[in-house]
Amino acid sequence: MSKSTLYFRHDCNARADRKMVRLAIQHGLAGIGIYWCIVEMLYEEGGYIPLEYERIAFELRSNNETIKSVIHDFDLFDYDTNQFWSKRVIDELNARCEKSDKARQAIETRWSYERNTPVIHSNTKRNTKENRIEENRINISFDVFWDAYQRKQGSKRDCEKRWVKLSDKDRQRIIDTLPSFFKSISDPKYYPYPTTYLNQRRWEDEPIISTPSIPQPDPAMIFDPKSYLIPNWQPPK
Repeated sequence: MSKSTLYFRHDCNARADRKMVRLAIQHGLAGIGIYWCIVEMLYEEGGYIPLEYERIAFELRSNNETIKSVIHDFDLFDYDTNQFWSKRVIDELNARCEKSDKARQAIETRWSYERNTPVIHSNTKRNTKENRIEENRINISFDVFWDAYQRKQGSKRDCEKRWVKLSDKDRQRIIDTLPSFFKSISDPKYYPYPTTYLNQRRWEDEPIISTPSIPQPDPAMIFDPKSYLIPNWQPPK
């Protein structure tokens, strides 16, 4: 698993929860799978998802009524008139951000101490933080991707963090294939959020090639042998 891949804790007895049992009774194991996929989407999209049943059903290869039922009927999610969320997902995302902020503050404190400590500098090039940043400059800026992406929804900050962790090759391929990716989706409401696109590595999807329709012949031009028969004709005896 890549270090940049998000993960979340999964209780080993989650299936025995009364809410999950009710979900399984109503929708079977397919409902359980849909629930965990929605949880993954919540992590990918910053903890909140608009009530776009068609888009979610399209991504999970399900139907609108099942998605509505999983979200609303089993007290698994909180929601209002516009969006839904999971308190546990939000708490874990906040904890992760707080941990990252503390780690960043610790690094900044360490570098501040080192900058203020007198040292004897040599002419040897050191592997400093500034040098590593210079070496790790990305080939395509995030703004190029954001401007090209046709659905600017979800957490822009999380999307940018994911973008800078991609390889130069992946970033170039994304920019090269974005136009054809959007053309392959007939309805813009099915465009994935940019963070979802990056997390699911959708640029690696096989292109959908439409089969040209075979033109049907004009009925008036079809040869009908009966039209050449002479009425009441009999062969000679």
